[in-house]
Amino acid sequence: RPVVAVGMNSGRIAMSLLGRHESIPNRTVLAAEAHRSVLKLEWIDDTILLSFHAQLGTAVWWSFADENFTSAEMIARTALNMSTNGLAISCAYDASWAQLAVGDTRGNIAVFDVSRDQMTDCDTLAAGSVCNRVHKKEHVTAMTWKARNRLLTVGNDGHLAELAVEDDGTIIMLLSVPIASFTGLAHVWTLPGNNAVVVAGDYGLWTRADGSGRSTSFQSARTFH
Repeated sequence: RPVVAVGMNSGRIAMSLLGRHESIPNRTVLAAEAHRSVLKLEWIDDTILLSFHAQLGTAVWWSFADENFTSAEMIARTALNMSTNGLAISCAYDASWAQLAVGDTRGNIAVFDVSRDQMTDCDTLAAGSVCNRVHKKEHVTAMTWKARNRLLTVGNDGHLAELAVEDDGTIIMLLSVPIASFTGLAHVWTLPGNNAVVVAGDYGLWTRADGSGRSTSFQSARTFH
């Protein structure tokens, strides 16, 4: 069943479970006033919601027992602490390895271990590792997992970066490639079945790569209107 989540300036999140034959939807209010205004909401999967707040370096992980989304069935609320001086605004979740990457408005990227053992009865979870200034001091606008422990990120600095996450949680920046004619990047995808990467930025331009990591491999694919 479809559910709508709306963030408020108060830090609360109103959720309504919509039904075709219901005149009044079921509603749940999630309280996170301590983390200030809600800037953005993102569903990680069918039962996990991530909220981004106006508190530096903080996102909140909401986990539900099932898709009914009632207060009694909410398992946990855990504040994810990046320990950075930017606002958390983007994320990428790897369900297979229970890793969550979070980017902020100051170019920093943190990786969290969100496995069940780490999240149980945990009010605040510190980042396993932080890589600073990946996108200089610009917004980290989007990211995606390329493979296990390989993360692709883009930002308002016009760069595509690839990071490796070591088994001990250490983040290593492998490359940072400027995309010609882009002053800012907003989205990044990997194409299934090959190593190609697609990024989108200002003016609707798309750029495509073969994943070789060489700056010369990035060529303009088409213009999107």
